[in-house]
Amino acid sequence: MRFLVFLFSFMILVGCATSREYVPRHATIDPGKGISVPHPVELEKQGIKQIVTFQGLLDPGLWVEVVSAGGVWPFLAQTVSGEILEGYAYLAGLNYWGDWQLEFTSKHSFEELKEAKILYFNRDAGFCYQLNGNQVKYDPKKFDDDEEYRTKLFSDSGWTLEELNPFWLGYLKEKGLGSFEGFNSVVEVKVGSPEWNDYKSKVSQIMPFNYKMADGEIRSGYLPLESFRQAAVEIPGFNGVDRYLKRAKVPIFFFPFAGVGLLVTAGAMVAGDAVAATANDSWTGSYARAQAIRYQLAPLFRQICLIYRELLEKRDQRIEGLIRRLIELETKMVFQK
Repeated sequence: MRFLVFLFSFMILVGCATSREYVPRHATIDPGKGISVPHPVELEKQGIKQIVTFQGLLDPGLWVEVVSAGGVWPFLAQTVSGEILEGYAYLAGLNYWGDWQLEFTSKHSFEELKEAKILYFNRDAGFCYQLNGNQVKYDPKKFDDDEEYRTKLFSDSGWTLEELNPFWLGYLKEKGLGSFEGFNSVVEVKVGSPEWNDYKSKVSQIMPFNYKMADGEIRSGYLPLESFRQAAVEIPGFNGVDRYLKRAKVPIFFFPFAGVGLLVTAGAMVAGDAVAATANDSWTGSYARAQAIRYQLAPLFRQICLIYRELLEKRDQRIEGLIRRLIELETKMVFQK
């Protein structure tokens, strides 16, 4: 066991010395923006007329970038004309079936976005994902430098907003829910409308803390002000020197799973042993490729989520069995009267 721990630690250190240090133009290089979003009042001040929101799934491996059960990630949309539109997605929470949902927000109109191909990225944009949380093969430097490669990646792996409805309807049907007449997973919200007030309320519930930045911008986030100040000024660790100067503890203990405490504890022990020589309390680890190449622990997070989903499936099966038993008992009682 000690040898395996040593081997894993060695692999992490070797990973730090690899060439995976290129930071794409669409990376979130400001740590504060990786854990906060513009307060809705900022959109009003900018004269934004409408926003588009839609939901996708987070790859559980990206929990290596989660800070205090929250996080924000960049997404890009390539239009039919080839224009690249930017937006962000924030962690909205854990749903009933154990999947982490992302709320995507764009300042562009539905008309601009409706035929665009969309992909999202981890915080330092070293990894790329579809809206259902599936990771796709991606070369960040080639993405920046090669227009043909970039267009092909969007074409082959990007999703349009029109593809979201069938995905979510299939997802809900798979979970045993019926059809939803008029279901629409994409919402265009006009600033100042009742729906806009609902949107502001939703943001404030998920990110209840507000910060006034040095440039006067107001942002909403998951952390209390003092904690945010500390996390927002950390060195991202994009280069090899920073990675060795400041290490990061994997926040595995933040998994809010009920009923799998032993699993999480065991996972934390394994992860803690594996990176013992390269970890401390620094939150510079909110980037997947920072410090000890945190993303090498993504499989552990995915496995924990998989086991948790399996436990939830067993929960649902048991509930269904209890409901059937109640129906049988009620039926017997009717005939016995």
